[in-house]
Parts: sequence; C-alpha cells; structure tokens
Amino acid sequence: ITLVCTSFGLASKHAFQYFFKNVQTLPWVLLPLVGLGKLTILTTILSLFLPINAYVQIGILLSALLYLAGDYRFVKQQLGQVAQELTSLPKSCWLIISGLAVGVALFASLSTVYFAFDTGLYHAQAIQWIHEFKVVPGLTNFHPQLGFDSSWFMITAVFDVGVHSINGWLLFWSIAFFGWSAFHKNRQPLSSALSLTMLVVIAILSVSFMYPSQI
Repeated sequence: ITLVCTSFGLASKHAFQYFFKNVQTLPWVLLPLVGLGKLTILTTILSLFLPINAYVQIGILLSALLYLAGDYRFVKQQLGQVAQELTSLPKSCWLIISGLAVGVALFASLSTVYFAFDTGLYHAQAIQWIHEFKVVPGLTNFHPQLGFDSSWFMITAVFDVGVHSINGWLLFWSIAFFGWSAFHKNRQPLSSALSLTMLVVIAILSVSFMYPSQI
C-alpha cells in the first residue's frame, strides 16, 4: 500500500511543481496520503466503467512501478531529502517512532479482533460489488445501504487486504505526520504542542479500536 500510494503521491507532487513552485514544501510524510487521495479519485471514476478486479489492481501496481522507474532522477532526489531529514531528527523522536512501530505490529497481530456490526450488514457486500461489477444503477433498491458512495469502500476494494486494514494504514501515517510535525527542525512551538496532543489522542483511539494495519 505504501509503495503504490507514495508513487502516486510523488507523481502528483512532480506534476504540481510544474505549475506551482511552492509545492516543494509538501512534507514527505504526506506523500502516501496524497497518493491515496489521487488513487481513490482515479479508481472511483474507473469504477463507472469497469469492476475493480485483479486486472485493475495489477494495472495500478505496474503504473506505480513504471513511474518510479521512469522518473528515477526525481524519485532519487526526493529519497535523498527524506534520508537527510530523518538523520537530523532528535533521539527522542526515534524512540517514539520505535514505539509506534511496535504498536503497529501489535495492531496487525490483532487484526481479527476488530469487527463492526455494519461490516457484516453491508460493508463487505459493497466492497464485493465493487470487485465484481462496475457501478450498478438501481443497486440501492436491492439494499439501501449498498447505495452509499464511500471512498473507503473503493480504496479497500483496490488493495483488497481486509475490510478494516486501510484504517490501520491511515492510523500509521497520521501518527507519522504528527510525529514529524512535532520534531522536524523547522517546527514552531504551537504546532509542536498541537501535534503532540494529536499523537496522544490517536494513541488513545488506537487502543480503543485496535485497528489492523497493512503497511
């Protein structure tokens, strides 16, 4: 998931830089989330004409790999900047990152624990419809909840790693972003305080919901 979304995020950043010079300030920890948003939009449009099945999934993976290979210089430059920034982080940040890594592994191991009532009611069915068919007019007449147009259903169908696994992935990168915001070298005191507060809130929610993750 991270490889594909980061590839789409890098492609978006490079395209935006062609038109807007200030996109260079986009934090590297947001690239997977930007890529996820772009991929969600593209596959939602594609689902109007095609089912999001294994052929589409293979096409998405190949597109991501081809971009990374074709735009090698830009990708290498961005990876160099990320490596330089990571090495400049304080030791306290690395302790937090290590703790988060252990936490994510724990959530992944508990992936069978979390189950919502609506998962069995219509979540799983809606995702399966996306897998098997393009958009079906009138589907909501069969079951009202199947008419919900949720981006979460779409992106879960794209990666096909479990109904709630995307939640864990979003949790991981949200923690990474707020951790970066709290400790990066150009941080402001207020933003650091807010980011640390968000880290605490996310940690509490993580323990409460036990979202699984597929990194």
